[in-house]
Amino acid sequence: MGYADNMLNPGRVPDIEKPEWMPVLEVGLTFETKYIWRGQNMVDDPALQPEAAISKYGLTLSWWGNFGLTSSRDVWTEHDYTIDYTFNIGEAREFFNMNDGSAEFINPLGFSLGHIFYIFPESSGKNFHSEEFYAGASYDCLLQPFFTWFIDYARGAGSYLEFGIAPSVELTNGITATAGITAAYNAGQWGYGYKFAPMLFSGEMNIPVLKYFAVIPNINYSLALDRSSEDGDPAYASEFYGGIKVSVEF
Repeated sequence: MGYADNMLNPGRVPDIEKPEWMPVLEVGLTFETKYIWRGQNMVDDPALQPEAAISKYGLTLSWWGNFGLTSSRDVWTEHDYTIDYTFNIGEAREFFNMNDGSAEFINPLGFSLGHIFYIFPESSGKNFHSEEFYAGASYDCLLQPFFTWFIDYARGAGSYLEFGIAPSVELTNGITATAGITAAYNAGQWGYGYKFAPMLFSGEMNIPVLKYFAVIPNINYSLALDRSSEDGDPAYASEFYGGIKVSVEF
């Protein structure tokens, strides 16, 4: 789910001056060979995943959906509505004129707080939903380490902790390549026992097209670390999947 910065080349699109007060607007559409979420196979068929977001002053409101292209019929399987607030220590110190040159090692620290409202139309009617709070931290350096703690206080009932790295490198003509490794621990969420979730190895390339558009292919491998099933809880399985996203940001 969830949120990325795109570096887009000017190309031949006329430069439209954007008012300072105007928020950042982004819409995107992703095609994935299957829908894997936190190591769980949610849709074992190709899927379309549209999204839209509006951001300003670190606050982001977004919607994300999954439309399963199943063998029997096409159907919406999920809608996610997220509110997120993210801030960077260095930027905050500069805004409040507190960046006096001391303790500069804390400037790359970033923090996020948010809430996700999930709707699963196909699970048990349109009213089947769940809610989740999360808090995260990141450090803006070469490896781009991050940690996020999700707490589902409704039907998911449990916590999910993930941590990893996602370094990026700029190649040529504004193209950016990102490789990620994410490990996670499922603390009793969505019927699973207390166990390590699959480790996710991911890679993507952000390819600018004209000024405001980007094409972002991705490839992923979810490696199951614990395939056991205890007391009737479901077991994880390794999954390989990939796709491509088209994004517009202004």
